Order: sequence, then C-alpha cells, then structure tokens
Amino acid sequence: MEYRRNLADWLKLAGPDEIDAGKRWYREANAVAQAMAVKHGVTVETAAGVIAVLSPQCHWHDNVRAAESALATYRAGGTPSDAAAGTSA
Repeated sequence: MEYRRNLADWLKLAGPDEIDAGKRWYREANAVAQAMAVKHGVTVETAAGVIAVLSPQCHWHDNVRAAESALATYRAGGTPSDAAAGTSA
C-alpha cells in the first residue's frame, strides 16, 4: 500500500528529536481534547473529532481556538452550522 511506503519513507528521514516531538504532540493533543471534553460536556471522542475535522491545513493554535469556539457555540444552543461559522478550516 502506497501510504505505508510513504509513512515508512518519512520515518526514515526523522531524527530522534523529531520522533520524540511527535510522541509528545500526541500526548499533548490528547490532553487538549480531554480538557475540552470536560469544559464543554462532551465525550473525549467528540472533542477530538471536532479538532480533527478542523485540522487540515490549520496551525495547531488556530485549530484549538476554532475547536473551542465550535464546541462553545454548539453547547450554547447553536446548530452545527452555527458552530462551524467563522472557522478558518
């Protein structure tokens, strides 16, 4: 499968610092999703899903801000369309 070969090629290029940073990022991203879940009364899977949907071509800080906004809007009674309005994703 091509995606496996692509991933293997990327991993060969990564140094130890990059591998460590990647491992830390996943732990940190999970902590962000857990905090959002508690704050907005949703499951961790929902919070992570909102983050993931908004993430393509988006810087992490902007991604987290957009996800916070979307979850807050939805929790306040907005529709999913309301929650997505104004996001840069």
